[in-house]
Amino acid sequence: MDYVVETKEVGRFTVKIHADSHMDLQDAVCDEPVAIYGDRGFEILDQTKTNLPTYGVLRAIESGCAESAMDEMSGYYLEWEWQNGKVRVENSDWYRPRYYKTAESACAAMFEYEHGFPMSDMRVEQFGDYRSTFLLVFLQSELDAYAGGKNAISCRDTCQNIVDGEVYGFDILDANGDSVESCWGFIGDADYCLKEAVAVAESLENDAVESDAIAFAATVEATRPDMYQGAVA
Repeated sequence: MDYVVETKEVGRFTVKIHADSHMDLQDAVCDEPVAIYGDRGFEILDQTKTNLPTYGVLRAIESGCAESAMDEMSGYYLEWEWQNGKVRVENSDWYRPRYYKTAESACAAMFEYEHGFPMSDMRVEQFGDYRSTFLLVFLQSELDAYAGGKNAISCRDTCQNIVDGEVYGFDILDANGDSVESCWGFIGDADYCLKEAVAVAESLENDAVESDAIAFAATVEATRPDMYQGAVA
């Protein structure tokens, strides 16, 4: 079992909040249409329905370097160069080269030709720690459709919390030290996990108090039937 973060007594019950190290990045996103890549480009997860760019293009886009992204996209049928202060892009499918005023506009045009959707719809978000860097990639339109509305937010913070170890669970012990209730997978805030655990423990305590009262009344009735007979009369 993971180490105990906090302990709290609730009546006859003891609440223990544990760090939960059993969740990984695949658990962070459930079935959302996102992709996650490791710091060397290996694919951890891809649940998108889209032909995503190569890892090199994704890294260049995330860093904001349009020229690097164009270099990554260049190949046999798609090439670019600066010419007379403009970006000249050649494509084997085009009758003539096309010219763009900025590297950003040229990159966007090359990207949409290459992948079939606008670069502005793709989000590339970095997260991680001193050991590893990850990329979370998704199409905003695809995530909006999944979420059933506009302005859907990504699961980047959830991923970051898992990398940081900000995942918790609780265990509730009775007076004998036996576990009577537990729940795991609280992401991002130990205080929320504690609040939920205390609520469960308080419910258990209330039930126990009620059971004690019922048991006490039954004992009194069995040993002092005259008290109950008088009450009934």
